[in-house]
Amino acid sequence: MLRAWRRMLIVFLGVWLSQMTALAQSDRTLPPPSPVTFNNWQQVSANERTIEYQVAFDSGEPSSYPENNTVRIRALLPAERVGPFPTVILLHYWGASDWELEERMSAQLNRRGIATVLVPLPYHLSRTPQGFTSGQLAVQPDPKALRETILQSVSDVRRTMDWIYTRSEFIHEKVGLAGTSLGAIVSTLAFSVEPRIKSGCFILGGVDLAHLLWHSSRVVSQRDILRRNGYTESRLREELADVEPANYLPQAHGKPAMVVRANFDSVVPAQSSEALIQGLDHPTVITLRTGHYGGVLAENQIIANVGAFFQSQFFGEGKNFLAKALKAPTIRLGAMVDGINQLQVAAGIDLWQSKNDSRFFVSAFVTPRGPKLAIGMRISQNLSIGPVLTRKGLTGGLFWNVVL
Repeated sequence: MLRAWRRMLIVFLGVWLSQMTALAQSDRTLPPPSPVTFNNWQQVSANERTIEYQVAFDSGEPSSYPENNTVRIRALLPAERVGPFPTVILLHYWGASDWELEERMSAQLNRRGIATVLVPLPYHLSRTPQGFTSGQLAVQPDPKALRETILQSVSDVRRTMDWIYTRSEFIHEKVGLAGTSLGAIVSTLAFSVEPRIKSGCFILGGVDLAHLLWHSSRVVSQRDILRRNGYTESRLREELADVEPANYLPQAHGKPAMVVRANFDSVVPAQSSEALIQGLDHPTVITLRTGHYGGVLAENQIIANVGAFFQSQFFGEGKNFLAKALKAPTIRLGAMVDGINQLQVAAGIDLWQSKNDSRFFVSAFVTPRGPKLAIGMRISQNLSIGPVLTRKGLTGGLFWNVVL
């Protein structure tokens, strides 16, 4: 009896603490950018499906680089329909040097009667300072600079919302937001703090910035500099708390959302993507059996599902077409050690995976010492063990690999 009461008390305290934490987090605010007067947009192109307009405005959180402080946005409207239109703001990935992915996504949405607005993130594309490459300054090994870049990114999205509200071509009550990778991280924060954004789609993104920076394969050099400067994951988490998307997600409860995640993502670790899913309010979740970069192998499917998601939000149709998992090959690149041929480089493709977590797999490998068939059990993100069938017989193997 006493043990039962103890368990009930522990459960009660856990629920109470989680509620208090959520309330404390929901009290956080990010001030919106100051009001500005926008220039009139200019039509720059038109074809049978899309009419494009462009407009530029000053960033709400200017940096020390003048080129970065002008935000040139692109608005792509369906040419085959009469407005006003529901609208999706699109944010690109880190290091993007063109708009190819967002243009393809925009074409999909335009065909469904949805307008899009493409917003360049700080230090990217038209905002790249002279002498740097696109995105080079976006993720720096300096928490103060990271914080300023995130604040500028969100402020620019919110000022874009201000501009959308000045145009009668858009349905102001039907605006969504979608981002890929870094764009998904920024989108999560903007989605949470901007009440005029009604729905969101997050492709290969996550939350808990400190964990992401401390475990991502994409920021090794930045992490080494942070460590040399005395930072730990916990200290970094403290310094980024006021721009941490997870701290604002309770404000987004009730908003429809979709998350596209990858089972073998080493750029946005599983813990960060799972924290995003848990922080949202029952999102639609679509899984890729690839790594972060393998998303390109399912790009058409991702774009089609983004279109179906926003069509379901804006028009109440298309939700039945959303997938739970997308078909894409799991391609492994790395090294293999077996009892016959010793150490060798290897490239493989999975023939079978266990359904839930892809922990077990059967993969066909090509190596300099001939083809091999491996049955693997994943014991860490990049390490697996299991039997290997070679031309000379069956042996045990150890595989270190990354998944595209």
